[in-house]
Amino acid sequence: MNDVTYAGGQVVSNGREIGSRLLYYVEDWGPRIVAALVILLIG
Repeated sequence: MNDVTYAGGQVVSNGREIGSRLLYYVEDWGPRIVAALVILLIG
């Protein structure tokens, strides 16, 4: 993501990368964690 050319662009691009990575983990692990909690509550 080096397409940002204005001052502070590196900080912005790193922030976007961290945000997209966090969203990926939430979308990937969120349902698994919820399912595990439901199984624990039922058990």
